[in-house]
Amino acid sequence: MAAGLITLACGLDSGLLGRLGASGASSQPTLTPAQYRLVLESAGAGLEELDSYRANLVAKFDGRRGDQPAAGQIESLTEVTRQPAALHQYVKADLITPTQRLANGVAEYIRVEDTVYVKKTDQPGWLTLTASNNSPADFGLPALEQLIILPAAVANPPQFETLQEMSVQHYRFDESDLAGPDIIFEQAQGDLWLATHGNFLMQYVISASVRIILPSPQADIFDEGQLNLRYTLTDINREVAIGPPSEAEAGPDALGQLPRLPDARLISALPTLIEYTSAISSISATLFYRDQLTAGEWTENQAEIYDEKSFLTYSRQGESLTILIIPAGDPGKIKVVLDLKNGP
Repeated sequence: MAAGLITLACGLDSGLLGRLGASGASSQPTLTPAQYRLVLESAGAGLEELDSYRANLVAKFDGRRGDQPAAGQIESLTEVTRQPAALHQYVKADLITPTQRLANGVAEYIRVEDTVYVKKTDQPGWLTLTASNNSPADFGLPALEQLIILPAAVANPPQFETLQEMSVQHYRFDESDLAGPDIIFEQAQGDLWLATHGNFLMQYVISASVRIILPSPQADIFDEGQLNLRYTLTDINREVAIGPPSEAEAGPDALGQLPRLPDARLISALPTLIEYTSAISSISATLFYRDQLTAGEWTENQAEIYDEKSFLTYSRQGESLTILIIPAGDPGKIKVVLDLKNGP
């Protein structure tokens, strides 16, 4: 039996063939001699080694969420460069869902060095944040790549092909090759293409009837139904221009320039409001803001300070700022809410 396996794999890339790590698999299956495995932890594995790329993903679905219909299309474009460090994500959603977790329209996230620009579907302009450690998911942009479930094993060997002038291995799979604790594939037909050198996913296509058992918070759009998904990686190690949006080039906005604690972890951002968590104590956070804002020519109008809570208000040149510091849901953390408005 072992000799048969060696013969079957002869001539194929030993770094890919004969091994499989599936992003959607809970455990490694027991393989028969005719099955093939490859190591790939997730759809994004190996991308960190690339100098630049564009990743386009289109997901169409028609099904139900609870007892209500859920259907629509989401398109995501992600652009990445390493030198200079920059990231751009564009998401367009056209959905009919009962909970409307993702707003219809276009949302964008741009990060250039240490400055972040965000435009959500429900806000008219761009929000600018400086030296922020957030990600697109912090602003509600969906992580659609989590819908890409890699097969745990395939019955047929890959075909060697050329895609975008690169050598790839083309695998075909169906529902019998897909397994995991979060999603059940009742029917599926799919193809994936892996770069022979670098072992990263270049293209993925699937048409499937699925039931989602444990939805991902960043890709929670329906419970069951038909899913058609296409993912394509392009412009690999080529010039990808990412810059700030034209509306933001005049300078950072006032809300984004407000001081934030060094370990701030953003949880929401609206046109006039920022909310984040921190592991710094409530008293230390209160002292931080009183020092930073008075040094920035803000006038303190009100300060209600308790052991674990603070309510502060400030004004400056036609602007009013309210700061609320309260315990967060996580033990040992606080939540800070900054609300900036024009006028008294």
